[in-house]
Amino acid sequence: MTCDDARSLIVDDLTQAITPAKKLALNGHLAACSACRASRDDLRTLWVDLGKLPVPSVRPDASQRFQLAAAGAMATQAPDPRLADSSPPLAHSQQQPVDMTRVRH
Repeated sequence: MTCDDARSLIVDDLTQAITPAKKLALNGHLAACSACRASRDDLRTLWVDLGKLPVPSVRPDASQRFQLAAAGAMATQAPDPRLADSSPPLAHSQQQPVDMTRVRH
C-alpha cells in the first residue's frame, strides 16, 4: 500500500466506513510508516475536536422561510432567453413515437 492509498483510507477508518480487508492493509502500512501515522493522529485529533463543536440549531420555520425567499427571488428574475424554446410546438400528427427498444438502459 502506498502513502496515497493509506491517506485515502484514513478518513474511512476514522468514520468506521472501511472494510475489514482494507483496515488490515491500512494498519499494516501505518505500522511501518511514521509519516502516515502522524497524519492519522492529526486527523483523529481534528475529528474528535470537530465532534465537540455544538450543533447549530435551526429555527422550526427555516424551511418555509427559505422556500419563500427562493420563490421571491425567482419571481423577480427575468427569464433567461437562452432557455426559451423558440421552436413552434409540434402538431399531434407531427409527433413521432419513441421506439423504446432502441433506448439504452
